[in-house]
Amino acid sequence: RENLGGEYMKQVIEEMFDLPIHYFIRIDFNGFIEFIDAISGIDVEVERAFTDYQFPAPNYKTQTVSFTEGLQHFDGLTTLQFARSRHGTNGEGSDFARARRQQKIILAVKDQLMEKKTLLRPAKIKRILSALGDTLETDMEPWEIIKFADILKTVSADTIIEKVLDDAPGGPLYQGFGADGAFLLIPKDKETLPRIARDIFETDGIYAENPRVVIQNGTAVPGFAKTIQEKLEELGLSVLRAENAEKQSYTQTVIFDLTHGLKPQTRAILEQTLHGNVSPYVPVDLWQKAQDADFVIILGGNT
Repeated sequence: RENLGGEYMKQVIEEMFDLPIHYFIRIDFNGFIEFIDAISGIDVEVERAFTDYQFPAPNYKTQTVSFTEGLQHFDGLTTLQFARSRHGTNGEGSDFARARRQQKIILAVKDQLMEKKTLLRPAKIKRILSALGDTLETDMEPWEIIKFADILKTVSADTIIEKVLDDAPGGPLYQGFGADGAFLLIPKDKETLPRIARDIFETDGIYAENPRVVIQNGTAVPGFAKTIQEKLEELGLSVLRAENAEKQSYTQTVIFDLTHGLKPQTRAILEQTLHGNVSPYVPVDLWQKAQDADFVIILGGNT
C-alpha cells in the first residue's frame, strides 16, 4: 500500500530480530547524493581496490566504476557508487561485500558530522532537511532529529559494533528460492537472529574472541557433527564447517588449538562442553586444511 513501506519495514524487522524499531528514514538516490554533498563529502578507507564493469547507468545501460585502495574523499555521487556496487572484482562482487561498504559509509558520515560540529547545529539540520525535501521520508519529527544529533555527539567509535548477516559457513542465513523462483536468503532458525541482536554488545568471553571452529565427526553416529554445531552456535561460536573425520573410531574428543592459546575463553568452553582433551600439537595436514579456523574439533565417543 502506498506510503506504508516504512511502517511495514519496521514491522518486519521487529518480528525478525525481536526488537522494537521506533523510527525509520528512507532517502532516494538523489537525496543521498545531496546529503553527502551538503556535509562536504566523507572520508572512506577503501580496504581493497576494485572495479565494477556492470554498474547501473541511465536507460538500462551499464558503466564502469573503479575504486583505489586507501583513504579516499568521496563526494555524493562517488559515495552512492561505492554503496551500490555489487559486481566488483577482488572479492567485492556480492551483496555482503556491499553491506560492509555501506556500514563504512554510515561510520564515515558520523565521523564527518563529529569533525565539523557546525553540521549538528539545529539551524544547519533544518536547512539540510528542507533542501532534501521529497527525497527524504521519515516518521521522526524535526525536533527528534535534532535531539538525535545531540545524542550522536556522545557516541564513541569504540562502542559501535558492526555485523553483516550472511550465508557463509557458520553464518545465520542459507540460500533458497521462493514459490515464484526468486532467490532468497533465509534465517536458519527463529532464534539465531534475535540472539545476535540481543547479545551484540556482549564483549566478554567468547564474544570478544570471535572464535571460528571446524567440527569433524570421528564417530559412527550419523549427523553427530551437525548436532554439536547447533550446540556450539547457541553458545556464540561460529562454526565454519561440520564434516566427517578421516576415520570414525575416535573414543575421545580431541581439540586442536590453532591459535596456540590466544583464545583461552573459547578453549576453556570447548573443553568443558565437549569433555575434550586439547592436543599439545597440531598435525601439519590438519593445519593446512583448516587455516581459516581457530579450533578444529574431532568428536569422539565420550562427548
